[in-house]
Amino acid sequence: MKHEETSVNELKNIWNKFNGYPNLDGLLKNLRENDGKEIKDWLYLATHLPFIRKELKKLKKDSKIMEAGCGIGQWVFWMAEQDYQVVGVDLAPKAIAVAKKYAQKNNIKNCNFIEGDIRNLKIKDNYFDYIFSFGVLEHFHNPKVILDEFKRVLKVGGKIFISVPNKYSSHSFTRAILKIIGRWDLGYECSYSQKSLNKLFKKSGLKVLRSGLMPGIELFGRGISIIPLVGNFLFQLLSRISFYIESRQNTFGFWIYSVAEK
Repeated sequence: MKHEETSVNELKNIWNKFNGYPNLDGLLKNLRENDGKEIKDWLYLATHLPFIRKELKKLKKDSKIMEAGCGIGQWVFWMAEQDYQVVGVDLAPKAIAVAKKYAQKNNIKNCNFIEGDIRNLKIKDNYFDYIFSFGVLEHFHNPKVILDEFKRVLKVGGKIFISVPNKYSSHSFTRAILKIIGRWDLGYECSYSQKSLNKLFKKSGLKVLRSGLMPGIELFGRGISIIPLVGNFLFQLLSRISFYIESRQNTFGFWIYSVAEK
């Protein structure tokens, strides 16, 4: 069954609401000094950081990088600090405004921010060496359009790193429940298996190099944290159990990723 794609205005309205992030100075300090482990929110810095760092080590300095769906730009700034040329693209005007203001205030020259639709990038062909996108693809009914566009702006031999929610986690179940009770406010979202994500890459003519689970702390979800008095304690306990389980197998967990090459 085909679904009508979410409009640009609808997406802007959804993601403009999520501008109450921790401040960028705090985020970047956390990335530099604490491997992302002190930000306890939905940005999932600690989950992604080891994998991003590993990919960056394979790139030459001054490589051109795009983050698609960059939000306020914490990853863009972190990569720019390491002498990469980074472009952040996001539909949310408020997020892009925050990022641009921070770049100007701190005189950061090797990054740029574009308010735009990743399904229709205003960027020339064969431009980037690497494209990152974290937790974005799952919000589109027709993600192939996005991967085709990524392929267009990527150099031959360039790579794409995509992370999405895993089909085999409690999140797939709790999201459905939240929608039923009217507590879900992120618009359309789906989950992927590693097989389905890799199949999507291949449909766009991209060569899958590697994929897997990114160990985190949400195999059991966050819902238990709302239980009065004991919720936070139970969440912390289950977080430790979750990380232990996710680190020792490659199927069950909140986040999966794939890396593909043009």
